[in-house]
Amino acid sequence: MLFQIIRTDITKMQLDAIVNPANPMPGYAAGIDSAVYKAAKKLTKLACEWAESDEEAAEITEESFAKRISLSLIWMTSGGSFSAYFDDDDLFFGHSITVCGSPKKGLLSADIEG
Repeated sequence: MLFQIIRTDITKMQLDAIVNPANPMPGYAAGIDSAVYKAAKKLTKLACEWAESDEEAAEITEESFAKRISLSLIWMTSGGSFSAYFDDDDLFFGHSITVCGSPKKGLLSADIEG
């Protein structure tokens, strides 16, 4: 199978579907699933604090957080370190969610940026 790097906004491409990578069984997943759940575990409480000003906001759980965010970009170095950037679905009013790590050290951090 050949791979092609495409640099564009995937939401503007003609596709059959864009799938959120959050696997409902993160204990059995690796890669992007792990990054999604790392972000959810670390940032759900903060998302709830940000949502307190919105009286109509639904309760945010780790599961709902993981389902709402979507991968927008992965940046990798030649040494294998990476940063995965996720669209926040307005959990943080449009800020990017970033999960960083490496193959040797695993997932190291999850933060909001921008």
